[in-house]
Amino acid sequence: MSVETEGASSSTTAKTMGAASVEQPVGERFMMSGKIEQADHVVLIHGPWRDVTGVVGAQSRYALEPSAPVGYRLGEADLPPDGSYPGRMNFGVGGGAQAKKHQMVDRMALRFRRDGGDAVVEGEGSNRVGQYALRGTCTPNGAAWDLELTRTYTPVARLPRADAEGLSRKRSLDVSSAAELEPRKPRAAAPPKGAWGAQAKKEADATVVKSAPLPKKTPKKDDGRPCLCVVYNRPDQFASVYRCPSLAVAKAKCATLAPETECAIRAASDVGEGVLFPPAEPIPSKLAQPPILPVPQHVVILDVSAPDAKTRPWRASISGFDTARRAATYAIHCYKTCGPRLTSLEWHVFESDHAVEAQPRLSLSGDGAFDTTLPIADYAALDAAAAQP
Repeated sequence: MSVETEGASSSTTAKTMGAASVEQPVGERFMMSGKIEQADHVVLIHGPWRDVTGVVGAQSRYALEPSAPVGYRLGEADLPPDGSYPGRMNFGVGGGAQAKKHQMVDRMALRFRRDGGDAVVEGEGSNRVGQYALRGTCTPNGAAWDLELTRTYTPVARLPRADAEGLSRKRSLDVSSAAELEPRKPRAAAPPKGAWGAQAKKEADATVVKSAPLPKKTPKKDDGRPCLCVVYNRPDQFASVYRCPSLAVAKAKCATLAPETECAIRAASDVGEGVLFPPAEPIPSKLAQPPILPVPQHVVILDVSAPDAKTRPWRASISGFDTARRAATYAIHCYKTCGPRLTSLEWHVFESDHAVEAQPRLSLSGDGAFDTTLPIADYAALDAAAAQP
């Protein structure tokens, strides 16, 4: 933020209020036109800080600490409450994580008094930029107060106690000491070994009862349920169907693909043949485990276009069958009932019990065309497969 330094013969560019440097910007002034309001038992001060040219550099929010007592009404008080007002200044624009990168902790101590018929405010404060003095006025506005405040950075600003200013204890809710506004000091170093005080600390540490260490979390074991991993078809390609020995292996194969749109994981159905669903969560080892079912030998992938139907989270329906006759019968049923809504239909077969990848046997497009490069190249071959014993 560009400001004019008091007492300078020409204008200079000062450091930004939120700059990383903590060099004391002596004489720099910033103004706030804000509000003093009450929300439940919390007295709040909020408003923008601007430089002498009128450029807003930060939005600020402060809260009286501790909060006002039960029954206190800011709009009925003769003056706003004195005390410590810690808060934050937010620089720049935007929100979320970007705004947190441009925050500065700020702490003010304010004292309100009457000067003739006007209400004036004085105080001090500090932040990571430096210490400053505060002067301003406030005007009642319904249940709130309008606040005009000027901040002047100075290295001699200190926060005196309320008694030094002769403030009324009935109106002052809380006034912090100067130590609360000074930069945090490092902890004192431990005494050297053998020095006076080191032995006492050692004996004190011996009397402390150490809590038992937390039990280590045991990693979840893979339940070893066989699963199907289906990678959906891409342009001019068939879908890929894999037999995985466990759920963990199936998840690893689909790690880089979008679930249900580019790939799908399905488990064998415990009710027999038909539509397959994603595997359920593993059951704790202390409970009775369900039987481990092998994945079906025949897999049919059906994609139907239904714009008037409810939006579904999966791309296609995956069904499993133990025999070629059942799979062919299901394919004929889909072919006849879906009609023009059929987008694609594929039939894959694991040719042996040890086969890892299923081979395509049928591919049917939405216009009813069969892929002639596969074993079932027309409707007559599909009908013959359904007629087998």
